[in-house]
Amino acid sequence: IETRGQVTSLEHERDELAALLQRADATPLPSLFVEGESDVTILTAAWQAFHPGEALPVTILAAGGTRQMESLAGRGSALRQLLGDRLVFALADNDREGRDLVEDSRTRHGGAWRQQTNGIHWCLLAPTDEFARAMKRFDIPEAFWPFTIENAFPAALRRQAMTEGAYAVEEAVIQSSFQADAGIANKALRAAH
Repeated sequence: IETRGQVTSLEHERDELAALLQRADATPLPSLFVEGESDVTILTAAWQAFHPGEALPVTILAAGGTRQMESLAGRGSALRQLLGDRLVFALADNDREGRDLVEDSRTRHGGAWRQQTNGIHWCLLAPTDEFARAMKRFDIPEAFWPFTIENAFPAALRRQAMTEGAYAVEEAVIQSSFQADAGIANKALRAAH
């Protein structure tokens, strides 16, 4: 029964990965999967700001959320057959859910691309010094740091983007990983405000 469950799980993972790779086949460029549509918008705008006039070297695709990124993180070489000769990258937030997606503990620190056993190159965002100082100021343990792509830019630029309507911040929303520890959740709320 346990083996059948594992096989069913692997088949489901394979099917989800095949669907994502099918989307990647629509372009001749390497594919960069990110969690959501807002990440696509932010990365595209950042590329245009930092590299004006240069075309993006990848096609950025939204996987549809952290759960959908799990199929890109499937462990083992069995999924590598589906990948074939495609060059696929996955960039995830460096939060608890993102860190759970990568198999290499060195990748969890963020900022470096590493190929996982399934052949997909993974990177987690590297927390900025500004973000690290804020987390330390509110005494939030590193294992709970919720570093997302929105936090990758200086506070002044984020405020300007919010003023211009580029993105909005949800108020008083606690990541699921904080639910296990009320003390950490309270610290996170104080830091958010």
